[in-house]
Amino acid sequence: MRLFNKVRAEIPDERWGYVASADNPPPGSAFASFNNAPSEAYEAGLKYEREHPPNSSLAPSSNEIETIQSQGLNAYQFVVDPFLSGIYVNPSGFTVTFTQMGKQQPSRLDRSCFSRAPLIADFVQRPYAYFEVTIDDLLFGSEATVISIGLATSPYPPFRLIGWNQFSVGYHSDDGRLFQNDGFGGKNFGSPYSKGDTVGCGYDPARGAVFFTLNGAFIGYAPQNEQHPYHAAVGADGPCQLSINVGQEPFKYNPGAPATAVSAPAPQPWVDGGALPPYAPR
Repeated sequence: MRLFNKVRAEIPDERWGYVASADNPPPGSAFASFNNAPSEAYEAGLKYEREHPPNSSLAPSSNEIETIQSQGLNAYQFVVDPFLSGIYVNPSGFTVTFTQMGKQQPSRLDRSCFSRAPLIADFVQRPYAYFEVTIDDLLFGSEATVISIGLATSPYPPFRLIGWNQFSVGYHSDDGRLFQNDGFGGKNFGSPYSKGDTVGCGYDPARGAVFFTLNGAFIGYAPQNEQHPYHAAVGADGPCQLSINVGQEPFKYNPGAPATAVSAPAPQPWVDGGALPPYAPR
């Protein structure tokens, strides 16, 4: 928390033309999520994809599965791009603090962070992978900072929010919209979320189905089913602190709910060179 508290002091914020502080936050980014980033940032994301093609395979590699087998939940610790400022991951690997503020244009403050290994299903407890993110702190409130939570393949442009680029899906905090490979507005999906809320994200690799929860309640499935070696992913465009639960604590969501919450085919076992190991043994 001490690192996050450093940004609570008054900081000259030229992108807004005045000094931002906890009592005088910058204006809201309500039109930041819907309109997303300007064309310059969009083109930069496409350039990154050309130089670092996203992983188009359908499942994690055998090496990645071995890593998860040997390391257990630690394989899902979050890591940050060493060349990107404005993000800190604590030693546990499951608390991510975004600290970016200052002179940049708002679109240049977008940051994302990802789990080391892609998620795999826990066939002992449930036929899908699942994690939850709790918003522990939000310096300027939901009016000024957009948080995105979801999935992305690796590599993914770390200067773009989740859902805006290829092979990613993200649920955004400011307007509750869902972005899936979509840098142009997203789709109406759920409620906005803010400090104290917990967002869950699940992935059924047998069908390529992605679903989200909010505070333990099922919201719905993403519109497109796509099979990818998805990593857990979080992003933000302003100061906030997020805690990630990949199974080290009880989930708020009832794991049996998605099959009964909406009409959907029953998940089938996913076979990729043999049974996959549980991702969250208990």
